[in-house]
Formats: sequence, C-alpha cells, structure tokens
Amino acid sequence: MVKEMPLVKPFSKFGIWYPIVNIIVSSVIAAFAFAGGVILFKWDLTKDALIFAVPWYLLWGLFAWLAWKISKTKLKEVFSVKSINLKRVLVAFIIAILAQLIIISSTSLVSYITGQKIIGNADGMISDGTPIQMLILISITTLLLAPIFEEIMFRGLFMDGIFNTSRKLKASPKTATTISIILTSILFGIAHISSLDLSGLVVFCATGGLGAYLAYLRIKTGSLTLGIITHALFNSVTVILLLVTL
Repeated sequence: MVKEMPLVKPFSKFGIWYPIVNIIVSSVIAAFAFAGGVILFKWDLTKDALIFAVPWYLLWGLFAWLAWKISKTKLKEVFSVKSINLKRVLVAFIIAILAQLIIISSTSLVSYITGQKIIGNADGMISDGTPIQMLILISITTLLLAPIFEEIMFRGLFMDGIFNTSRKLKASPKTATTISIILTSILFGIAHISSLDLSGLVVFCATGGLGAYLAYLRIKTGSLTLGIITHALFNSVTVILLLVTL
C-alpha cells in the first residue's frame, strides 16, 4: 500500500496576503536602503546590486518571525532537526548534484538544438575582475542568506499562506497541500527568472522543479531545516562551478 504524503501543518495562521505584503514592504525598504548607498557610497548599480539582497532577506526574516510570534509557533518547531539524519542529508547532497547535472545537460541540449546560449540567473555573478570583498559577500549571500531566507519566505510564509487561504475557500487539507506545493514552486521559479526568453523558461523549469522538492521536504519533515541544507548544497555547487570556470 502506498503511503500518502503528509499534509501541510502551518507555522502561522495568516493567509496569502501576508507574504505578498512582506514582499512589497521589504522591496520598498531595501530599494530605499540601496538608493542611499548609491548616493552616499557611490555603489555601482550593476556591480553592487547584490547588496540590495541583504536588507531584503533580513526583512523577510523579520516578517516571518512576527507571523510565528503572533501564531505562537516556536522557532525550535520551525527549524526542528528531529526528522533529519545522515541518510537524509546524504540524499539531499545527491539531489543537489543531480539537479545541477540535469540543469547543465538540459541547458546544453537546448543551446545545441536552438543555437541560443542559455544564461542562468547566476551567470555573470562572478568574473575574473570580481574583488575579494564582493566574492565574500556573494558567498555569504548565496550559501547562507539565500538558503535560509528563501526557504523562510517560499516554504514558510507562502506555503502557510496558500494553504490557509485554500482551506478558508473550503478546499480539503489534501487539495490545499497540493495547491501550496504547485503555487510555491511556480513562484520560486518566477523569482529566479532573469530574462523573458528561452533562457528564462529553462531557469523557470529548473528552479521550479527544485522548489517542488524543497516543498516536499518541508511537508515530509515538518521543518524548514532540511530544505535549507539542500538549498545551500545546491547553491554551493553553483558557486563552485562558477569559480572553476573562471
């Protein structure tokens, strides 16, 4: 008999409106902070744009903390390690490598068939002329901040919000869980698109697929921790590939 997938157990009681407000407010505040940096410290809009992500991510975390605080959810529940063991971490590591291999092979195949170079959302992030301080910032953002705060936003607030809103609209727990997986995966894919062309479509499919797996981990373990580890491993492979191809 096939075991049914566990259902979403929300960390917060808020609907889909909450993460949407989070995105809007965080983006406005982070944009003003970055604009101040451009004016006061002469930041380069093209070279230093990654700095924009730091206050953005931290504000995501603040909104999440407030949601969990109001919902009386303890952080040790959100980031529980009870369901994490060596086997699951090893599987996460293998999945991260396989995902990268699939992305590389599929983009190479599409490029060969169409004659169009596929540009990923991380391409151009590191080059021969990238200063050491920027490499450090890229590493911290890519390997630490992005895995933590993107999981908090997409597999935390958005999954909860979509599930809670679906339930209020009379969807069954199973249907609400399915909707939350599909929509968060789509949103995750859209968030990583850097161009509206074939490259963007390939990146959307690749990151959307990864998002679905990360959503499954959230539901399976009842925690964000294994998803954060998997996300960090995936990003680390990306950074290593960028460094070795310089």
